[in-house]
Amino acid sequence: MKILWRCALVFLGLGLILAVMLFLAFKADSGEWSHGLRIGQWQYRLALAPSLRLLTRPEIIHALDGQEFDSRWGRLQWQEVAPGQLRLQCRPCRVHMPALSEQPLDFPVVTLQLVRKNDVITGRLHFSSRVAVNFTAPFDENGMQLHASLPATEIAAVYALFGPAIPELSHARIAGQVKLLMKLELPAYSITLQPEVQGFRVSGLGTEVLRSRLPQVQCPLATAVVSAPSGRWLPRAVIAAEDQRFYQHPGYDQRELIASLQRNQAGAAIARGGSTLDQQLAKLLFTGGERTHVRKLRELLYAVEMEATLGKPRILQIYLAVAPWGKGVCGAENAALAYYGKPAVALNRAEAAWLAAMLHTPDREFRRWKSTGHPDVKRGSWVVNAMGGGSKARQQAVLMLASLAPPSSL
Repeated sequence: MKILWRCALVFLGLGLILAVMLFLAFKADSGEWSHGLRIGQWQYRLALAPSLRLLTRPEIIHALDGQEFDSRWGRLQWQEVAPGQLRLQCRPCRVHMPALSEQPLDFPVVTLQLVRKNDVITGRLHFSSRVAVNFTAPFDENGMQLHASLPATEIAAVYALFGPAIPELSHARIAGQVKLLMKLELPAYSITLQPEVQGFRVSGLGTEVLRSRLPQVQCPLATAVVSAPSGRWLPRAVIAAEDQRFYQHPGYDQRELIASLQRNQAGAAIARGGSTLDQQLAKLLFTGGERTHVRKLRELLYAVEMEATLGKPRILQIYLAVAPWGKGVCGAENAALAYYGKPAVALNRAEAAWLAAMLHTPDREFRRWKSTGHPDVKRGSWVVNAMGGGSKARQQAVLMLASLAPPSSL
């Protein structure tokens, strides 16, 4: 019995020594790439570089073969596919990407295959049999640089990942391919994207009916007026305020979308939308305003199809007819009458600029205008300058803008 107790004490002592060694070996130094762990009141900074080296050792991969673990993403299955080669399968898998959506992305299964050679991890991330990303990720104690590439992939295959969440997939016909190069730096979460889209076309959504009529638009104060002329200044002001590359892009602005994602990634939240007038019109008429990745993907389908079925002039005309301008006012004609007491065609440069400047948050801008007695001159001036024209005309418009009084009737 004494021998058993001595053996037990020896093993306990060895276990404690090993635990202390692991604690010290994987405890992050100040400034080292790490991840915070918290259990109750106990906090610990786990050094990620030595942790990755340990988890990707052939002995560890072999020892954990066949094991399953619960994680924040879903149920993970650990598999050794060859000596030193790891396959992690997440089924079902939920990925949180705050820069893309407030809602998580759900996938039936995601498979990660990787191998480490020295301090470089290479592998492939499978979302389906038709969508996979190759990556190389050198790392050290300071962080990791993830270089990923999506080879030429059918856009329809990417959309198919979201299945029933996008009802339009049951009848939409989607053509085209997308390629993507991405660089992600950790722990800074700095992301660089280089997408390439070829032949993106959409049909089957029925947007051609908008050539002659509109679907019912929710507008509490008055109905939208499509036929009313918008005049010289208001269309110009709206494009300056909302979509300065309107006449150059094919319904989506790839450059603006990249800038949006990079800015949102830096803030780990949705700070910039990147939507074109086409996409905003799709939101107003078809998809609603829920801030999710699914809505953005649906908007994109409608925007691309409307470019083919309607063309730029009709898209702008419909947008001006249905855009919400706050206080229950919809459409340019109703907004001009409500805020200035005149039809849209009679607006001057300053009035049009401020009306367009309100579009991003019309109710908030109206409340501010009402409480202070004057518009947000900084934002209004930005729109005036984006509208172009001579410097003298712009200066006069800014002076007029500052004197615009809010309507007393609202």
